[in-house]
Amino acid sequence: MRRIGIFAGAFDPIHKGHIAFAKKALENGLEKVYFLPEVSPRMKPNVSDINDRISTISKVIEQGSRFGVIHLKQNNFEVKSVLTELKQMIPDSKFVFLFGDDVLDHLSNWKDLDILAKETEFLIATREHSASQINDIFENFTVQGLGFRYQIIDLNKNISSTQIRNSQQK
Repeated sequence: MRRIGIFAGAFDPIHKGHIAFAKKALENGLEKVYFLPEVSPRMKPNVSDINDRISTISKVIEQGSRFGVIHLKQNNFEVKSVLTELKQMIPDSKFVFLFGDDVLDHLSNWKDLDILAKETEFLIATREHSASQINDIFENFTVQGLGFRYQIIDLNKNISSTQIRNSQQK
């Protein structure tokens, strides 16, 4: 079964930290990484138009590379519907979700975490949390009966789309 990376996020804008993380993911045994920009991210209400973000991602990723971009029907990342659509688009695949460690701050609020834990794996990029803090967070999920399979990738890059947007507004 193919291991396919799904890198969900706002990507407003996509930056070299996103690309570095996706490249590291490929080095960790993924066949391909798809960028999955959310139309209306819950945690980032004032994002650029989805078509502009998809166009920018498409320009940044190298043609013929092991990167791709997916535009799903959902406005938000909802576990059940996203996994259902991904399974139809990319059958016979094991999905590995790529997240920055900031996602862990609100992951416990997501619906259907049991499905996510059972059917997927995570690659987590460190930015705000140390590896031991990330392990502690996942240990708490294990205590709750959610045995996530995850791997931590230390990028040594402290860059965010928010920083880029703020510097462009000055």
